[in-house]
Amino acid sequence: MIRLPNAATAVVPPEKIRDYLLAPGHAQNQGKAEKFFRFGFRANEWELLAAALGQHAIDNDVVKSQPSAHGVKFVVRCHLQTPDGRNPCIRSVWAIDWGKTSPRLVSAY
Repeated sequence: MIRLPNAATAVVPPEKIRDYLLAPGHAQNQGKAEKFFRFGFRANEWELLAAALGQHAIDNDVVKSQPSAHGVKFVVRCHLQTPDGRNPCIRSVWAIDWGKTSPRLVSAY
């Protein structure tokens, strides 16, 4: 099993949560907000999803890694701790940019 390198130092940008994953009107989030809402996450409590995704990076395995122009992207898969306790299996995408050590959240679905 492979874990996300330096997962304990992962960065979850607030705008990625507030303005993308929990923004139902965002043209490019493809319904992600509604899916997270179904599990008890709320836009006005975006910190809960940010913390859950940070923990998701620590608790779950990398299922794919791929070099990119900016660094290496990693896909982490499975259980996300949710407010309603159903804890679905999701995928989160992280990047470690060249010259950096901490992963940053790219997306989740």
